[in-house]
Amino acid sequence: MKSLRGPKWKDLNNFTKYFELGNISFQAPKSNPPFPDRGWEMEPDTIPHNFDLVYSQDIQQRGDVSALIIHSSSWKYTTTGLLRSYQGHVNMFVELVKCNDLPVNESIYTKDVFERVINSEICNSFLGNKHPKPNVDSFQINSDEWPSYLCPLNCKTIRVNSRNWLYYDSQPLVDGPTNVIISTPIGHDTYIEVSFTIVRSTPKSSNAYTTESIVDISEFSKLVKNIIKSIKVSVNNDHKYDLPTLSPKPEDLKLAPEVLMAWSGRGVSNKRDDLKNSNIEIYENFVGKRASTPVI
Repeated sequence: MKSLRGPKWKDLNNFTKYFELGNISFQAPKSNPPFPDRGWEMEPDTIPHNFDLVYSQDIQQRGDVSALIIHSSSWKYTTTGLLRSYQGHVNMFVELVKCNDLPVNESIYTKDVFERVINSEICNSFLGNKHPKPNVDSFQINSDEWPSYLCPLNCKTIRVNSRNWLYYDSQPLVDGPTNVIISTPIGHDTYIEVSFTIVRSTPKSSNAYTTESIVDISEFSKLVKNIIKSIKVSVNNDHKYDLPTLSPKPEDLKLAPEVLMAWSGRGVSNKRDDLKNSNIEIYENFVGKRASTPVI
């Protein structure tokens, strides 16, 4: 494992976002993004509750919900020393999320309704993406589809500054980021979601399994944990609520070791269909450990 250089937990910025139902505040280092792919930290501090007043391109539709980004930050990680080669980055998004057409007799303060809404959001985001099943021997694509991510994993309720949040994370099965997501209801049809996208990069691999052994996630997760610990939410008319416990689909959990094994040679050898290791037990053990080990 290489030593990494990332943002320092000092000289912090204080952020507060105001909306009709209350506000959220937190601390984080100043953004230091690896790529100029958006205007980080450029969102307004006061957010309209009526999404009709927001440009439609700023709103994401994910299943039964509409999500508006109210804050974004990004931090790059490099190796230490003179060269400081890029090793990855963490993106943070704070979103105000509203349910679309929730029946008047339902509320996300109720455990089963919130579970249904969150599961729909996951299935309709990139975390629910599928990809064609490869034939590992000839790499001829057939019509079967495999999950690209295993999510939600390690679901639990966490207590942050006197408020309960629903926590879950994800595991990429082909390539892509690891995600940490926390959510808390602030109204009968509205919740706050804070998500962290952890991208780890290495020239020696372009698949999820081998990246795990090359770039340690612990340096990235320290930043995520520190930011989460600083989050405070104030709600004008708060309400008691219970949070659900989520699990990945049983069929996805069963397929995950096979998916990891099928793609474990990607970016490692000249032949993209070569397996790094064909012992399925290695990948079963990996999935079992990952499904019982939260990122934070």
